[in-house]
Amino acid sequence: MKLRILYLHIYNGTTMERKKVVVLEDNEYIVRVIAANFSDDYDCMWSTDPRKVIGDIKCGRRPDAVIISLNKMGMTAPEFLAAVRSDCGSRHLPVIVISSEKTSAVRVKMLKAGADDFVVKPFNPEELFLRVARCIG
Repeated sequence: MKLRILYLHIYNGTTMERKKVVVLEDNEYIVRVIAANFSDDYDCMWSTDPRKVIGDIKCGRRPDAVIISLNKMGMTAPEFLAAVRSDCGSRHLPVIVISSEKTSAVRVKMLKAGADDFVVKPFNPEELFLRVARCIG
């Protein structure tokens, strides 16, 4: 199990409270791109273990959003979504799926499974940021 936390020290607005985004991705480069582009507004926490993230959420350590890679890491995005959506405490947690799959059938499948949004790799980091910000509110 690999868990790396990238603390990004720029605060959100005038408060000292920062929003937290968990990135479930096995490619460190992609995580670094996301973290670099989110650093002004969010703390990014990186994990490659979706079961650990689900456990943390169920124990009350709920992030403000999750970005998850479609497959890999021992659990698919639909399985992760089913686990998150089945718990009333995390039912409304924004989950954004990222994938190199470009077909609309895959995007529709993820949205039906409960994803709040779907972004195709390679992605524009600013677009991903805006989609996450829209989901968080």
